[in-house]
Amino acid sequence: MRSPLMRFTVRRLMIVIAFVGVLFGLGLEATRLARISATRRKAAESYTAYEALSRKFSAMQSQRISAAIDPRNTTPPANDLLTDRDAKRGEQLAKAHAEDLAKAAAMSAGMVTRYQRNAAYWSMMNKKYADAARYPWREMEPDPPPPE
Repeated sequence: MRSPLMRFTVRRLMIVIAFVGVLFGLGLEATRLARISATRRKAAESYTAYEALSRKFSAMQSQRISAAIDPRNTTPPANDLLTDRDAKRGEQLAKAHAEDLAKAAAMSAGMVTRYQRNAAYWSMMNKKYADAARYPWREMEPDPPPPE
C-alpha cells in the first residue's frame, strides 16, 4: 500500500490548528475595527452637522444685530398731525424702542460669540472623530467638555 504524501502527525495538526486560530483572530479583529471606525465616522458626521447649525445660527444672530443697529429702526416715522402731548409720548416710545434695540443687540452679540465657540468646539470634535475613524486601533482621549 502506498503511503500518503503528507502524514498527519500531532505536530502538523497543532500547526494547522494554530494557523486557523490566527486567521479567525485576525478576522474578528478586522470586524471589530470596522465597527469602531463606522461608529466614529457617524459621530464625526453628526459633529459636522452641529458645526453647520452653529455657524448658521451665528450668521442669523449677526443679521439681527445689524438690523437692530440700523439707524432707520431707531427713529419713528414722522407724522405732522401729532399734538405736543403725542410728540412727547412718541419721543418716549422712540427712546424705549432704541433701548430695547440696544438690549437685543447686546444679547444677540453674546449669542453670536456663544454660537461661534460652539462651532469651533464641534469642528474640533469632527476632526478628532474623523482621525479616530481613520485609525481605529489608536486610543482616544476623553472628549473635552462643551463650551458654556
